[in-house]
Amino acid sequence: LVVFPTTLGYVFWNILVKKYKTTSMHSFVFLMPVSGIILSAVVLHEKISGNILSALFLIVTGIMIVNFDFISFIKNKTRKEENYGS
Repeated sequence: LVVFPTTLGYVFWNILVKKYKTTSMHSFVFLMPVSGIILSAVVLHEKISGNILSALFLIVTGIMIVNFDFISFIKNKTRKEENYGS
């Protein structure tokens, strides 16, 4: 039950690392617990408590913060607002 998903995860990881930079892919390692919790709930019908949901939310939020370029987003948003104003 454990060997196949772990092997599959490492195969996909190696494929993605060949295609993208390792530094940009590193934060996605933290998705392993997220997928593990989701799969255990779906396949094994385990209950997901509020603490686990909070942890999953924090993991996903952290990944988004690391990978999202807020400075460029804010600059582009202010440029668009300036263009609409004129």
